[in-house]
Amino acid sequence: MHRQDAGIFDVNLHGVRMNTDIHRRPMRRLALVAAACVAAACAVPGTPGPVDPTSARADASPPSPSWAIPPGVRTVRVDGYPVAYVDEGAGEPVVLIHGAFVDHRLWRQQIDVLSRSYRVIAPSLHHHWPEPWDGRGEPFSVQRNADDVAGLIRSLDLGKVHLVGHSMGGMIAVELARSNPGMLRTLTLADPAGPVSLLGDEVARQRREVGAKFAQMVRTRLDTSDRRLAAQSMWDTVSGPGAWDRTPPPIQQMMVDNVGTAAGPVCARAGVRGGSGMAVPGAAGPRRVQCRDVS
Repeated sequence: MHRQDAGIFDVNLHGVRMNTDIHRRPMRRLALVAAACVAAACAVPGTPGPVDPTSARADASPPSPSWAIPPGVRTVRVDGYPVAYVDEGAGEPVVLIHGAFVDHRLWRQQIDVLSRSYRVIAPSLHHHWPEPWDGRGEPFSVQRNADDVAGLIRSLDLGKVHLVGHSMGGMIAVELARSNPGMLRTLTLADPAGPVSLLGDEVARQRREVGAKFAQMVRTRLDTSDRRLAAQSMWDTVSGPGAWDRTPPPIQQMMVDNVGTAAGPVCARAGVRGGSGMAVPGAAGPRRVQCRDVS
């Protein structure tokens, strides 16, 4: 059994019960903004279509990432990208997918509890910490992240897993479950984001505009100030003035480390794997991008 109520994540996996405050109510607003941001970006015309989700694979003898990997964090290269993850405990595998603007560190308390009875794997999503991404270059997508997590599951030979997704990670978990149903024992969604297309054409259009303006605002802050000020501006925009000062320092640090993902090009489907993605201030040459929502 599992439920999510008033910001409390309550999970019972075969007798292991958690009742843990993941992030409190501001994350609900963040989930809405994340969905809008995902909907705002798109695929460069002429790029290949959606990739077969079964094709995501871990590379043999992968080279080391070009950025530092902290102690206790492992990597496996899936379709050329070094997916960072933590892997603790033993038993049936539980895979935890974090939401927007944070990384696998969000799950620290849940990992400590679940790893007493389960093997717990928590990846950081594409372009998230420990990669110090500045929001430029190759875009990422819901489908790409789902493919990365599926590739990680195959690489570690986990078999069927208990899959848990929070916020944007919930939408990624749904896409993974839809593409690879045979990988799942159970699916748990905590305060998940969803495709804006479900809200109707006009509302979806408005959400896309909000997401595009939000990403451009963060891009401008990154170009004119440091990452911490950009993250503060981002969070106060999402949750209201003073929200940053009320946010615990560990969450602040995660947002600082991942603020580039709020400014970078995001695509809602798998079609974008390379190229410069959507045009942002400072990018070389305007390129129109287009893709469809997860539906």
